[in-house]
Amino acid sequence: FFFGLVSPHMCLFALSHSPHWGHFLTASKTLSPGQLLLEEEPLMVAFARPEVRFKHVDKFCLQHRIHAHAIYAALQYFQLSEEAQAQFQELYCPCIEDAKKGPLGLLVNVIQDLMMPPGVTHEFFLELVLRWDANCVQVGDTDDTAVYYYACRINHSCKPNCYWYSDGRKRCVRTTESVEQGQQLLCSYLDGEDLLRPSSVRQSSLYHSKYFWCRCRRCQEDDCTRKFACTSCEGGFATAKAMVEVSLEQAFEFQVEGPLQCTACKLPLESDLQQLAAEERKATEKLKLMESTVNLRREENLLALLVDIGMRLHPMHWLAHELHDLLADFYAQKQDWSKSAQHLASKVQYIAALNAGPLPQFAWAHEALADKLSHFSGEALRWAQHSYETALVVLCVLYPEEHQYICDVKSRMQALGLKAATPACNATGCSVQKKEGQAFKRCSQCRCAVYCSDSCQKAHWHQQHKDDCKVLKAVLQQFSP
Repeated sequence: FFFGLVSPHMCLFALSHSPHWGHFLTASKTLSPGQLLLEEEPLMVAFARPEVRFKHVDKFCLQHRIHAHAIYAALQYFQLSEEAQAQFQELYCPCIEDAKKGPLGLLVNVIQDLMMPPGVTHEFFLELVLRWDANCVQVGDTDDTAVYYYACRINHSCKPNCYWYSDGRKRCVRTTESVEQGQQLLCSYLDGEDLLRPSSVRQSSLYHSKYFWCRCRRCQEDDCTRKFACTSCEGGFATAKAMVEVSLEQAFEFQVEGPLQCTACKLPLESDLQQLAAEERKATEKLKLMESTVNLRREENLLALLVDIGMRLHPMHWLAHELHDLLADFYAQKQDWSKSAQHLASKVQYIAALNAGPLPQFAWAHEALADKLSHFSGEALRWAQHSYETALVVLCVLYPEEHQYICDVKSRMQALGLKAATPACNATGCSVQKKEGQAFKRCSQCRCAVYCSDSCQKAHWHQQHKDDCKVLKAVLQQFSP
């Protein structure tokens, strides 16, 4: 279970310590975006399905309804070398009082019922479990988890300057922006979707899983995921103050503390702040219900809630973003590419407005938008090309050039270039390709559909393009490269 350490880039970072931050990593020199800092093999790996199981552990976990994963991980400690054990002991360990409020809170109270290895006290074993739980990260797309001696020293930020990912079992770390010498290296412990959500959701998730309250720069600023429309000017909005130290149960119990000032006209928001908070909580409950149920009126209900949020809160509120995400998937499943593209364009705008740094979710949203637009012709292909290029720029910062994500986007761009060079008639049932010197007709409204003849254009207008045209024009106005 001890795999050793591979770190050929150690000259780029240094291990530092302070009473406030504990152990952390800093840049040894000025670093540029996309620079590979670390490739590290795990100190320990806990497999989701251990090959060796113990009846007393499984019985204990079944009796107390505790997941056995962290306990089996802690048992691996005794198979490590003395050097590896010492390295594991250097990692952060939360205090017992904090642990009582987390997912292992029940274990803290019943640990005395678990049979220990010879010579090991319950207190020491509980410390191993907590140390593992506070530091472990997921290994790739598997259910396995691992801890790393250096990577696990990188502190969290909701606006990180580094990004980490798995390459097999190795943990790789790359910079996402310029980092000055001596500046602390920061990654996000949250998954990408949580980074797009309010501070209360991020705070509760981190405390529940990693036993600390986030004090990063973004969590101290106004929460730009919670926008409220200004009633004094057109287009202006105010952002709610960040909610801190929020428990898991209170993550969606939104409060709005005043005064709030419009970012455009600088006047105080005249809306009833308590009413805004109540509307936000009500809309959140409706969204949760819609996510968990599927019925024949799903499209109608999602669109109605989206309009309601835009009117009562703001079109760029985080709840609107969640709805755009659901609607983009809904229309993609129905192969309604134009409407799916419209909601993906809104998703792209929302993520860009957060200014949270290069996120893979931003690249994937652009890639998904380009995929939908590539079903059309003309101007739509130009927009698709732009979105693929944007996705590629972000992914090249986050991953190495040979990574599968980057290769996929490049291959799609190549196929798009071939389609743009030899367009085919968009009419249903017609596959005539444009030949050199041949003049194809183009829709004068959206400029995203081409036809080989008047009859094809008229037939397709009545069959499908009449609806697509309106939506594609809206996308052009909303998202123009």
